[in-house]
Amino acid sequence: MPEKIQGSRLDHLEELAEELIKENPEETIVKAHMKAAGLKYTGDQCERLELVLIQLDEARKRRPVNRTGKTTNGKDLR
Repeated sequence: MPEKIQGSRLDHLEELAEELIKENPEETIVKAHMKAAGLKYTGDQCERLELVLIQLDEARKRRPVNRTGKTTNGKDLR
């Protein structure tokens, strides 16, 4: 059984996107991150990638922004 993966939902979605674009994604990593992000696993690679990219886009739109125009994780939004 894979060890528990920690991090925010956004972290899991970003890791998922990175893993899914690999030529041979590691299914145990994909399953663990999908579960941690609250997504239902599917074996269909296109369906998975579409779901993850949509959820990632929505999660990034919802992240808080501070007065300097940067997200709370320090990335510039401009």
